[in-house]
Formats: sequence, C-alpha cells, structure tokens
Amino acid sequence: MTVPLGEVASGLLEDAAGHPLLLVIGRYSGGPHPYNPQTLLLNLSSNTWHRGKDRLYVGDHHTADVVANRLYVAGGFSDSANGKLQIYDPLTDTWTLGAPPPVNSGAAASAVIGRSIYYCGGVSNGNQQNGPPTRACARYDVDSGTWANMSPMPYAVHHASGGSDGQRYFYVFGGRTSSGNTPFGPVGYTQLYDTTTDEWRSDLPDMPVGRGGMGPAILLDGRFHIFSGEVRCGSPGIVCPDTATGLTSTGVYTRIDRYSPASRTWDLAPAPGMAEPRHGIYPALGPAPPSNTALSSRQAVYVCSGGTREGWSPTTWCHAMLGPQQSNSRPATPVIGLRAGRSAKRRKAGRGVSLAARLGLGALARSEAMHVPPKWCLRWRCRKAGRRHAQVPFAASDLQCFCDIVR
Repeated sequence: MTVPLGEVASGLLEDAAGHPLLLVIGRYSGGPHPYNPQTLLLNLSSNTWHRGKDRLYVGDHHTADVVANRLYVAGGFSDSANGKLQIYDPLTDTWTLGAPPPVNSGAAASAVIGRSIYYCGGVSNGNQQNGPPTRACARYDVDSGTWANMSPMPYAVHHASGGSDGQRYFYVFGGRTSSGNTPFGPVGYTQLYDTTTDEWRSDLPDMPVGRGGMGPAILLDGRFHIFSGEVRCGSPGIVCPDTATGLTSTGVYTRIDRYSPASRTWDLAPAPGMAEPRHGIYPALGPAPPSNTALSSRQAVYVCSGGTREGWSPTTWCHAMLGPQQSNSRPATPVIGLRAGRSAKRRKAGRGVSLAARLGLGALARSEAMHVPPKWCLRWRCRKAGRRHAQVPFAASDLQCFCDIVR
C-alpha cells in the first residue's frame, strides 16, 4: 500500500469498466492529523493503487458494508465521524451522507443480508476514554434510506466480528466487554440474530479463543472465518507469547478460527494461519485477481494494513487468502502475503516436499514442479526452537504462491 494504516475498514467494489476495486480507509499517524481522510483503491486487474476522493468525515474503527456496488461506512471513533453514515460510489468517486444511525458507537459489528445492513454494539457514543459497550442494534434499509431499531444483543461487546449467511441470520462473534477503546475483557461469545423473528440466541458454542479486533467474519466454503485479533499482554489470564493459542509476544494472534453454522462447531484453519498476524483489520471477500486466469474460479479474502502489536500500529501490508476451487469443498488455503514497497520478484524454483497432507490444500491444475516462495511471500512461525521464520517448500499443484506485488 502507499500509506501505512491501522484500524481500517475495507470493501470490494467495481469501477465503471467492471474492474474489481479494493477500498481501504483507516488511521495514519504520519500526517498532520492521525485520522487520515484518504480513500485508497487497489485495482485488482492492473494491480495498482490510486487515491480516490477523501471521505467527508475522518475517523477509524468504522464498519463498512457493500450493497449494490456502494460502500456504507458507519460510526467510528473521532469527533466528526461519530453517528455518521458515509456512502461511497465508485462509479462517480464521490462520498455522500446517509441517515445517521440511531446507534452511535465506534468499533461496532455489522453485516449485510439482502439490501439491509445490520449494525450492533460497539463503544457507546464513540467515547474512547470510558464509553461502555452497548447492546443496541439497528437495521439500515438501503432502498428507503432509513434505520429501524432491532432487539438488543444478549451481551454488550465492542471490537467483535460480524457476519451473515446472506439470507436470514446475523452473527456477532467474540469482542470485548471493557469500557472505552481498550483491549481488555476479551470474550468468545457467539451471538445469533434471526432477522425474521427479531430474536437473539446466545447458547451456541463460544469461540475457542476470545479476543477482539478481528474485523468481519467471512463466510467461505460454508464456514465463517475469524482472522487474527488482539489482546493485552499481561492482563488477567493473558500470557504472551502462547504457542498453544497462536498468541505472539506482541499480543496478536496467528490463528484463523472457523465456525460451521450447519454443525455448530469450531475448528482451526490449517497452519500457518495469518501470513503476518495483526489486529485492526477488515477482511473483505472478492474475486481472485482477474489477471491470473489459473485462479479465475476462486475467491480470495483480502486483508490490508492493521497493527502488528497490541495497541496502535500501522502497516502497508496486503495479504490474500485463496478460497477453494468452486468444483470441490476443500478447506481454504492459508493466508499468503503481499507486501508493498518491494520490487517485483519471481518465484524461485527449488526442492522440497508437498505440504498437501499437512495443510489440507486444494489442488490447482498446474505442473508438479517444486517451488520455494521468497521469505517475504510466505512466512510463518517455525516450530523448531530458535527459528522464528522459515521458507516453506510446496508442490505447485498444492498451492499457487500468490505473490503479485501491490505497488
């Protein structure tokens, strides 16, 4: 990316030519004001970044949802963004204001079902110092441009992960119960809202590891994926690092948890998990880059920016996790990294053994030549003592090393 950001919001859109655009907004500490107004857009067809029109009200910890090729950005932290709904149209490169949400909060959870946006929780009034978490929820109707109150959540949380099945159910996973914009009080609640009855249930299995700062829960291959996240090292019950849970010494997680609504069970995505663990992220689901025809039948989860340590920290990294081929139901492949600010590099040929059995990877129709990705492409915490990172050899039929440079 061209600007290091943290506490971001993202979404996948299309420009007038039909090219997929990844939009990223967030906080940047390098300018005159920490709340960066820039709208950063990655054209996935040309693999280049450009800057769109600045948003009307700056802030961070927004929610962001795409409906009919428009991005709806709600709430957040900052004096100006609190209680606002900002709408971006990629065809005209313009921001407009929508009706203000009745729930005024920052670090809320949201998701789309049909042409409605469901918005819940967060820190009340965007008060970062001592605002309590809220149970309040509201639904935004895109067609009428109006909000309606919903039944409140069973548990008040902020920094939770919102997701939906796209048809009836809205989920809120994990989050925090502390006051203000703080990483204390992590919980693993699974809260489920039925849009047809306006009722909640909270008796579903908790996340294996409670935490916050994961961004949206992405539904892929029939399972919700919860990426990385953050806790405060040294707080009650938290010891960093913790290899058993994938917690790093900097208070962020490598793990990707998956929840199956069909079986109501959790499992852990295959190692290595996040290419670069961080928090304050906003995963977005979209097509794999159209320039790579070998991946045309697959979706990708894009994760740009975020912090590598608890508290505030920005990065320029962009990573993508490839979903399974549509013709099978194999698990999604691990996250592999795209770093900005590097010269283009080719995959290096090498020797090694297939990781298919260890990682459960879906096959691509490619040759069986063995490859070793560069260190900056795929890096993961090596289990051997004294080695923090290792290059991982794999067969080309097991995994496409997705290393196009994001300039």
